[in-house]
Amino acid sequence: MAGNPVDRVIFGLGAASAALIGWMWLGFRKPLAELQPNLTLPDLAIGENARQTVADWFSKTANTDAGAIFHNMLTGPELYFPLVFAAFLFLILLRLLPTARLFNRPVGGPLKAIVLVQPLTYVLPDYAEN
Repeated sequence: MAGNPVDRVIFGLGAASAALIGWMWLGFRKPLAELQPNLTLPDLAIGENARQTVADWFSKTANTDAGAIFHNMLTGPELYFPLVFAAFLFLILLRLLPTARLFNRPVGGPLKAIVLVQPLTYVLPDYAEN
């Protein structure tokens, strides 16, 4: 493992992100697919009929184990993952930014701020969706 404390935090956040993805997949999505094999998960329904797909899904799983599993997924790892992953991305960008070059010149000024804001542009819409 790297000696720099920031590198340790980056490694820890990356491991935590991977663990949360594993928890969501193995602990929730796989059991949901086994309980409701013919239904599309609501967060995978994208497009003009997404709202109706979500309404149909909840009406079919109102008082079942699948509905409880889906609720637990949304109130468990789906709440933690965006924040952990955004922190991971921010620290990676912060670590790499001093060596970043654009057109053979160091990145600086407003472009540096734009690059560092990118994880925030991920986390805010994700929380708004949840």
